Amino acid sequence: MEKTIVKRTQLEHYMDVGSGETPQWARMGYGWSKFDDATSAQTESTKYINMDTESTDTTSYKTAYNFECDLMYSDPTIKKVYEIYKNRKVLGDCLVKILTVEKFNAVSGGGYVARMETCAVAPSGTSENNNKMKLSGAFNGLGDPVIGKFAPATSGGGTFTADTAEAASANSESKAVNTEE
Repeated sequence: MEKTIVKRTQLEHYMDVGSGETPQWARMGYGWSKFDDATSAQTESTKYINMDTESTDTTSYKTAYNFECDLMYSDPTIKKVYEIYKNRKVLGDCLVKILTVEKFNAVSGGGYVARMETCAVAPSGTSENNNKMKLSGAFNGLGDPVIGKFAPATSGGGTFTADTAEAASANSESKAVNTEE
């Protein structure tokens, strides 16, 4: 049995850069130097009187993605995060939708397994590296992810379709935004 390890380029991230109800997915690629999934399981341990050893259950998850990017203001995803940082936006004004696409996990009928998450942008600041400005921080997840399918468009961006009918109505069609230039 062949052991295949997923390459970093096979796990793509997109951000909704639109301002309306219909998401406009733009790929986070050029300019983004770090996008690490720091999601951690929250656990609870219990030891009953009839047990010698504790049992530990996973009770929830704390979703967080640590990021770092060059301050490439022409990229719509970086611009959106920088505007949140620059204007010190909080609460509902600092939320973004992030889509993680598993390019190694194709689905029948075309497209790839994907999950969409609403995240609060928590910038930690800007810094200079060899005369280039960088922006860093974290995307902190709010609630459960929406699992579905992402069909990339040839012009960039693509369409996310949620697996459930309820989620699909809230997150239906998506417009393409070309960020591959």
